[in-house]
Amino acid sequence: MKLLVTLSMLTLAGFCLAQNTTGVVSDTRYDQKDLSLGQVDCTILESDGFITLGGAPAFPFIGGVPAITLGDDPLCGTCWELNFEGTVVNIFAVDAGIGHVFHITTEAMTALTGNSTVQSVTATFRQVSSSVCPS
Repeated sequence: MKLLVTLSMLTLAGFCLAQNTTGVVSDTRYDQKDLSLGQVDCTILESDGFITLGGAPAFPFIGGVPAITLGDDPLCGTCWELNFEGTVVNIFAVDAGIGHVFHITTEAMTALTGNSTVQSVTATFRQVSSSVCPS
């Protein structure tokens, strides 16, 4: 019985420590600082005074987040930590992530990959406090 309880506890601990992974791609659409927020799913951010992507205080560390599924989702404006091989960047959510993938600016991808020219990676992710992203 003790062995069964111990094995169950170890399995549960491993599950709790598991990290979410997903694809991350560089998307030049988000490089366009003059792109109107009317062209992305999070138009609700206009009520915070952001009219263009470049108006977001976290620009260029912005992008589409797979957790956002609808226009003006409550997750619009949240902050997400991406970790690729120990390098971390924080992304301000301005759009839905197409195909369950984070879509981020070229500059954010360059920072995430350590100045590599790679266009896509698999990274761990988690939502973090909005205070982590500039606002």
